[in-house]
Amino acid sequence: MNATAKARDTFEAPEVQGLRTYVDDMIGARVPMSRIAVEAGVAVTRLKLWHAGNEDPEIIAPLEAWRAETEAAGMVDAGHVMTPTAREIVKAFDRARAPKGGAANLDGDVIQQRGIALIFGASAVGKTATAEWYERQQNSLRVPGVWPTVLVRCTGEEKSLHAVHSAIIRSMERRGFYLQPHSKLRDSILDHVPQGGLIIFDEAQLLHAKRMDELRYFPDKCGIAIAFMGNLTGYKELIDAKMAQMMSRVGGSRVVIDIPKEGDVDALLDAWEMRGRKLRELALMIGLQDGGLRKLHDAVSMAGKLAHAKGKPVDFEAFEVAAEVVGALAGAA
Repeated sequence: MNATAKARDTFEAPEVQGLRTYVDDMIGARVPMSRIAVEAGVAVTRLKLWHAGNEDPEIIAPLEAWRAETEAAGMVDAGHVMTPTAREIVKAFDRARAPKGGAANLDGDVIQQRGIALIFGASAVGKTATAEWYERQQNSLRVPGVWPTVLVRCTGEEKSLHAVHSAIIRSMERRGFYLQPHSKLRDSILDHVPQGGLIIFDEAQLLHAKRMDELRYFPDKCGIAIAFMGNLTGYKELIDAKMAQMMSRVGGSRVVIDIPKEGDVDALLDAWEMRGRKLRELALMIGLQDGGLRKLHDAVSMAGKLAHAKGKPVDFEAFEVAAEVVGALAGAA
């Protein structure tokens, strides 16, 4: 077999075709080819030639490595924009799940301790949306019967540790878990959330400080990380409570967001392919306020729908009209 035929066979192999499809999907998800080239460590002209159909067996290895790294980082997901704030939140989740070196003993087993993530901030900066995305991404390839990530929405009714356990089980049941009759809640959680897993408590400001402190046994004795997400008032109350033992488990897994960032606004506009200085200035006015990113998302979504109906790209006038329609201009100054 000559070199040309061998290269062609490499190019036409199913795994290479899968790689080509992945690159196509990334480009379709508005990831620039120049970014792919830089992250993969190949020349952009070379990547363009390969993408256009030219045979280049030597480009496969760096592209496969880039694909693996990208999938691990969860850079692209349908329906979710990975803003700078979202990236900080994901990193906090991942840091909390990493082994902390200390070993705890549970039923005679040696367990690697995990950490605690604190994510507190202004409303509509993407905390809940990022946690929902993270849960989907982490659980998408899970082994049947195993829940690597569980997202619990606190309601204020979790007055006891038993009630918190019940809330965790209910969250798992909404995703297909079935609690066997007469099963103990705590044992069921430990049987199905693996070591290195993560339990996220959204609206954690509704949890009593004592309940939060009691939950330390998950990372300390079970090897399961936990994350508390809530508003800035909840963060102040948590700091004022001075729970030294719990706070020592946080380390670098802390994200406090007072207002959205300009990068969050730019990421949202880029994801929807909206351009222009005036448009960006208005988007910043909307987005850089408490609750602004939610209003901005509603505005860009409406603008996209209106533009699609007219068969035209979104311009400043269309965006301004959409912002007015969804009430995003109220409070923007």
